[in-house]
Amino acid sequence: MPRGRAVPRGPFSSRRNEVTTVTLGLSETALRAEDAEAVAAMLNEAYEELRRLPRLDIYLRAAPPLATAEALRQAMEAGALSPEASRVLWKGARPVATVGVGIECGASAKLQWLAVAPDHRRRGLARHLLNRVIAAAKSAGCATVAIGPVDSRWQAAVRFLENHGFAWTDPDHCNITMQMDIATWQPTDPVLPPGFTIRHMREEDEEGWTLVKRRAFGDDTPMGWWRQVWGSQPDHDPDGWKVCEYGGRIVGIAAAVVKNLPEGGRGCCIEWVGVLPEFQGMGLGRALMTACLNHAARFRPNPMVVVTQRFRTAAVALYESLGFRIANEYRRYVLELGGSADPIQR
Repeated sequence: MPRGRAVPRGPFSSRRNEVTTVTLGLSETALRAEDAEAVAAMLNEAYEELRRLPRLDIYLRAAPPLATAEALRQAMEAGALSPEASRVLWKGARPVATVGVGIECGASAKLQWLAVAPDHRRRGLARHLLNRVIAAAKSAGCATVAIGPVDSRWQAAVRFLENHGFAWTDPDHCNITMQMDIATWQPTDPVLPPGFTIRHMREEDEEGWTLVKRRAFGDDTPMGWWRQVWGSQPDHDPDGWKVCEYGGRIVGIAAAVVKNLPEGGRGCCIEWVGVLPEFQGMGLGRALMTACLNHAARFRPNPMVVVTQRFRTAAVALYESLGFRIANEYRRYVLELGGSADPIQR
């Protein structure tokens, strides 16, 4: 995370370890390095509901990663957390609510977390801390407070943000996860036009693979990226990577990446389904997906997912026709700060 610039003196310009009495017999302090262990434990308690959601991301070691004292201290040292705007509410020696925020003067305030212990919810503590963030952000000249990505399945968090003025930004371009039950898949041969073939990707295909990725996704992927990120992984399975050829040229790509999950079993994510523009509309994407699902079905993965965006309407329609359904969205929210210093009352 980028190092934040100093916040000008404002609502939190007193000494860092000042204790302020707030409602309900709680005390309030700035986030301090010496409190990292206790705050991390509280964050994990508060996020237990999120951690219990079924796994969708096959690449995470845990779902989601646990907060650690070391990570909190590193964020503070790196300047990713504003030391005075990041607050902790205490019931005696126990933290019961906390907010972490990074503020750069004149930029957007970045809300890292806003958490309340389960037995202290519905008392206005999250609203109190959010008002603290808003006051600090305005004092620093910020026009917005931003947070994300937020898993749309965590309805308590979504409702709180939307009820307090946060707007979901650019829904069409947020990542969505689509999931299917691979047990319903009946392996079948891919249907291809005459002259087209699908085979496993080989190491010498990297240049052709990269050229298709660049044009299909409109990016500037460097040569060597596939080998560095995917091909060098210890569990890399070349059978899961598919290319579509025509006249000796790679014109389409896709992959079924299967991972062993730390809690047991396997998960699979379909990656980089793309076809050169001049070959689109010929059914090559469906054929590549069919080949990938045939491969994945051998491992009975759960979850069986693909990540895309809503604006890719053709891809979404293809995945839906194969049995995928939208499981969640990773939303980014922004709160526009007006000129008023009035706190949020809702």
